[in-house]
Amino acid sequence: MMLPMPKEVPVRLRDEVFRRMTHDDVSLAVRHDDLIIKLGAQLLSKFQDSENHYNYVGQKLREMGRLLLQMRSIRPGINCLSETIDPQVFDDVVRAVNNIAGLDESSGKYKTPSLALKVGHSLKKCARILMADALKKMDTSQKEKAEQFGELCSIEWAEKVSTGALKTLYAAKRNRPTIIPLSSDIQKVHKTIQGQVQESMAHITAGSVSREDFSKLGQAMLAQTVLFNRKRSGEVERMTVENYKKRTGEVNKDVLQGLNKLEKELCKKLSRVEIPGKRGRTVPVVLTKGMKEALDVLADENVRQDAGVLESNMYLFARPGCTTPYRGCDAVRKCAQSSGAEHPENITSTQLRKHVATMSQILCLKDNELDVLATFMGHNIQVHREFYRLPENTLQVAKIAKILLLMEKGQMSECSGMSLDSINVNLNESCEEDDAPDGDVQEDDQSSRQPSDERDGTKLSKSHGIGKRSRELSDESDGPCGTMKPSRSHPVAKRSKAERITWTTAQQHAVDTFFKTNYRTFKVPGKVECIECQEKYPVLAKLPWTKIKYRVYNIIKQKKLNSH
Repeated sequence: MMLPMPKEVPVRLRDEVFRRMTHDDVSLAVRHDDLIIKLGAQLLSKFQDSENHYNYVGQKLREMGRLLLQMRSIRPGINCLSETIDPQVFDDVVRAVNNIAGLDESSGKYKTPSLALKVGHSLKKCARILMADALKKMDTSQKEKAEQFGELCSIEWAEKVSTGALKTLYAAKRNRPTIIPLSSDIQKVHKTIQGQVQESMAHITAGSVSREDFSKLGQAMLAQTVLFNRKRSGEVERMTVENYKKRTGEVNKDVLQGLNKLEKELCKKLSRVEIPGKRGRTVPVVLTKGMKEALDVLADENVRQDAGVLESNMYLFARPGCTTPYRGCDAVRKCAQSSGAEHPENITSTQLRKHVATMSQILCLKDNELDVLATFMGHNIQVHREFYRLPENTLQVAKIAKILLLMEKGQMSECSGMSLDSINVNLNESCEEDDAPDGDVQEDDQSSRQPSDERDGTKLSKSHGIGKRSRELSDESDGPCGTMKPSRSHPVAKRSKAERITWTTAQQHAVDTFFKTNYRTFKVPGKVECIECQEKYPVLAKLPWTKIKYRVYNIIKQKKLNSH
């Protein structure tokens, strides 16, 4: 360990990576291998503007150090990693990678499958580094070895390593329960954070600035910013004071005119901060008025100086006495554990991002709206759909099962051109067509009827101008499905079958398409809207407008019951 490092080691690699490494055989092998040092320098060159990737670089270098030690045990004549970039020792390299990844040859499963994949990527980078050096030195022998080793990797690496590692990863993810934070737990965490912020702000604004209060306020605001924006904790924690002071609250006037009243108010009350994100992207952070007040305290120079924050610490969520910020994952975990949440282990920045991406499926967002959401989250739409928007089993059962049931009954042709939300499937075929539990009218049997409950009819007549109902129903029910029998004192309550209307698939689709917004907002349409629907869709011209109204009313009522 006391041996001096080679002079070729870059200063940044030596100071930021090697000095933080655990001193063991692996780090000793890494420090004195020219190819591993060049790999580290190449990785650091990608992060010129960042000071927080030394852990990542150190992990990659330790992986190659473990591979080098394993190769020395298999082939004692090997001294450095560059000697393993040789087509003649390719099979030994594969065996060494399988050994450090924990391959069980009997089952073909890896103990650490991700390690095998990571080492494979690093080996290909090392081969390219050797090829570049050979080109500079005009060394044809080394160039041919590096090229042939790269060709062998592209030909045999997938079959010998990658395929088995990926199968192990997929098998571990299969049938794993979807972990999404509970909304009640998130609310508890928010309340806990607000309490900590109010307590710390009261002490600081009173003039008694202490390191402890500044630390509590910084960690609480860091957790709140991550939770509110559903951002990666590493991105938010590296927000600088300069980034925060350059925040903008101005909105383009032309764009503002196209927004509704609520959206205009939000634009006035919220501000936006742009910070560097993953892969060089610029990601926005939205701040409320209360959050800005607390962050202004954290950015105040006098407060930072009284709290013991160093001048060289440029981060907004600065750690007093050093040049680094607080870790976002630690701040979120600390607040979750102290909030009394039912499952605090599920409240992490990654799970929160998956939570908002998964729940957005219920909103039926358009493609351009999905693009806006994905851009705000800091990734492209493909990553959003493949990794963050989890295949929620509830949505699969609720929506895709409709298609399976229709195919089983041979009714797929009747629903051509319809969306999943507008498809209705009759699950209770044992009940007769007239049956409707508790006086509620169902649309699954493709028949539209007026609501048979007296109280519902009274509400409709008062709020929608339909007129007072001319019949009352008794409280007794008849039949297994609970059909309400009309009172004998009102003979007009008994309706003949001639008054009932059988809805066609085209008529259902027309009504559901026109009143799609009403279904979401639970708003029963009036006469004017129903007539507009008839004028737009000729298939509804022969129907009374009240039939359209009652169909929408019944579907809205059923959605309300399902939501509870």
